[in-house]
Amino acid sequence: MTKRVMVVDDHGVVRLGVVALLSQQPGLTVVGQAASGEEALSLVAETKPDLVIMDVRLPGRNGIDTCREIRALYPSTEVIILSSFAEPQTVTGAFMAGAKGYVLKDLENHRLIQAIQTVAAGGSALDPALGNTLAQGMQAFAQGQQQVEPLTKQEQAILRLVAKGLTNREIGEILHLSDKTVRNYLSEFMHKHNLHNRAEAAAFAVQRGLVNE
Repeated sequence: MTKRVMVVDDHGVVRLGVVALLSQQPGLTVVGQAASGEEALSLVAETKPDLVIMDVRLPGRNGIDTCREIRALYPSTEVIILSSFAEPQTVTGAFMAGAKGYVLKDLENHRLIQAIQTVAAGGSALDPALGNTLAQGMQAFAQGQQQVEPLTKQEQAILRLVAKGLTNREIGEILHLSDKTVRNYLSEFMHKHNLHNRAEAAAFAVQRGLVNE
C-alpha cells in the first residue's frame, strides 16, 4: 500500500533533495511540500498525508509545536523530525509532542528511508547517534515532572472534555459551570503549564492519561 508523504523544511534545497529521494522509493508518494509550520498545517488539512517529515527550526510556528498540533488534529498522520539539531530537550520535546521518529540530516540516505519505512509501518525510529541524547532529555523531563503540582479534579474534568473536542459552553453544561468559569479555569491552567492553545491542552491531557479514564 502506497504511503502519502509530505515534506516540511524552510530550506528549499534540503526540501527538494528529500522530495527527490522519496520520489525514487516504491511505496512512497510525495503529496505536498511546505516551508513553514502554518503552511504545513494547511497542507495536512488539504492532503491528509500518512506521514510528515519535518524540520524542527521553522519560521513562525516551530516543528515541535506543529507536530503537536498535527497529532492532536489528525491522529492518523505520523510525524518524523529530520533536523540538524540534537539537543536533549529538543529530541525529547519532539517525542513528547507525538513524533514517531527523530533523525539527523547527516544520516545516510538508505538509513533515512529505513526510518521512514519503519514509522510508516507503525513503528518508531531514532537516529543511532541520539540514544544518549534522548536518555538525558527524558531524565531531565522526569526531574521536571516531579516539580509540577498535581492537577485538581476540576482541571482534570475540564481537560478531559477539551481533549474530546468540546467547546467551553458544552463543557460548562456537563460540569454545571458558566462559559466564563470554564474559560477562566482553562486560561489559568494553560498559563501555569506554558501551553498556548486548546490543541496543546488536549495533547497534555492525552499525555497525562486523562482521556482514557
